[in-house]
Amino acid sequence: MKKLRDIEIRERARKLLGVSSIYDKEEIKHNFRRQMKLVNPNGPGRDHQYVPEYSNHEVARLIIQAYRLLATGHSPTSMLENDGLVGTMLSGDITPIGDTETREGWDAAKFYDQFGHSIWPEPSARDRKSAKHKFGGRGKK
Repeated sequence: MKKLRDIEIRERARKLLGVSSIYDKEEIKHNFRRQMKLVNPNGPGRDHQYVPEYSNHEVARLIIQAYRLLATGHSPTSMLENDGLVGTMLSGDITPIGDTETREGWDAAKFYDQFGHSIWPEPSARDRKSAKHKFGGRGKK
């Protein structure tokens, strides 16, 4: 079974920041600041290239996206989906994005047949009527 893309992206962010848990906000903040000191595009070591073939600006954007994803739970993930940059930083310890599956694809594989029809049977008229009654099918009086 393919790995879900959301899970792979969160794992990449966790590994990039070097945190053991995505729930320890203090460790996430500490490691983010430590990483940013190394690649700050305006810092004292700005002439030193932290990751070969990539500018410190790109690496800084990647670290910022990883931090935002772990700190807030949502963030743009365009840099985290860059297999080349992330693979270089993590020494190839990643699953390529092409080998992962989106949540929509996973749902479609689980709940629909090869023709795109739902695997669940249609409810009978009696079931639909009782569902309306149970879940507020009564109109305002």
